[in-house]
Amino acid sequence: MKMSYEVSIFCSAHPEDFMPNLRALRMRITKEGAFWERDCYQFSIKPSKLSQRAAKQAGEIYLYHVYFNGCIRDFLFLLERCFRGTSYRFTAIRGFLEIEGYSLKKWKPILHSHYVKPADVDCLFKKDDLVMIVHHNGVLEVVKRAEKGEELKRVNFLNVDSWLQAHNPTKEDLFSLTGVSVS
Repeated sequence: MKMSYEVSIFCSAHPEDFMPNLRALRMRITKEGAFWERDCYQFSIKPSKLSQRAAKQAGEIYLYHVYFNGCIRDFLFLLERCFRGTSYRFTAIRGFLEIEGYSLKKWKPILHSHYVKPADVDCLFKKDDLVMIVHHNGVLEVVKRAEKGEELKRVNFLNVDSWLQAHNPTKEDLFSLTGVSVS
């Protein structure tokens, strides 16, 4: 099982000014972006090429894509450290749950048991303001996007994370770990 997150962020800092400042956080800087790895954790910040072209029209706001695999609280901590001193807002949160051997056929009953409604497309599901997508390789993606002019809050990260945790069929049940039976 592997969980990861991707966030789209509008930020006031230009990539040419912002990216070199990340060296102070011991991130490796390349033409593609900034990267940090430790043990099995990976964290990367990549400026969008589209945002650099459109920034002049949008009032000098730049789009960045941030990727992380690991604990959501560590992810939020690293985000705050990296974007400290800039004006930024979250526009989209994507959480990914990858379980070896899982496909759309296995995900459908799990999603149905959580009252997630299928959309018109076979691999697309919706629940409240979240969208779930089952990719061709079996990865479950949970997406929360900001409405036009809206900003996502930190609680939205926890909503996406809790949906991934709730849909994870490989998690150990607390009662089975302790040997307690509930009747």
